[in-house]
Amino acid sequence: MDFDVEAAREEVNSKSEAEIEIETAYKWASRSIASYQEYAATKELKWLLRGEDYLHECIEHAALAKDGGKTLSIIEEEVEKYRPKKETKDESVRPQSVARPRPPFQPKQIQESKPSRLADQFDDCGIPKDMF
Repeated sequence: MDFDVEAAREEVNSKSEAEIEIETAYKWASRSIASYQEYAATKELKWLLRGEDYLHECIEHAALAKDGGKTLSIIEEEVEKYRPKKETKDESVRPQSVARPRPPFQPKQIQESKPSRLADQFDDCGIPKDMF
């Protein structure tokens, strides 16, 4: 494999960053779909894993398009048509496209405790009271 710097120079001079990211996202999405189709045909786990990896790359580049999620929505909708549906009730088997929101943080209430007898024997600096 060779580097084609001249072609890259032409691309970066003729396209916006967003255009490059969108094209890259579509290319990764296509790879993901092709991998899912291979998995459907062969049931070989490597194709499912590749599809998930490629989907991850696709999402990353779609997010970099900075178009308010438009590219991401279009691509996710299309890829989901080919992504294997979970075949079990165990939701941990297949990753979800969108993370589920966590419940709001609830700090635990701290209960004041009465000092123990041992604590009563020391001053604030940790020196035994009967030492002086």
